[in-house]
Amino acid sequence: MATSLSPDFWRLFVALLIVTVVATVVISAALDALVVRLRRRGADGPPQRTKGPREPDLGTPGLPSPLSPPGPQGRPSAPSRRG
Repeated sequence: MATSLSPDFWRLFVALLIVTVVATVVISAALDALVVRLRRRGADGPPQRTKGPREPDLGTPGLPSPLSPPGPQGRPSAPSRRG
């Protein structure tokens, strides 16, 4: 003999189904917003700290260094060829 499901069962089933669908949508929207915020913060955030001080840029060997004092006419002096 088959048992029939009562109308109370169906009301409770529909109510629980709606609650779970709404909860799923809300949780997925919240997690999506969190991921977007973290990705934007990573792109716009402060640069990562380096270990220790940076070394000065000494330029290409054989060319005037950007740190060398200016020579005549305001140009950097040529490097010495002495070894």
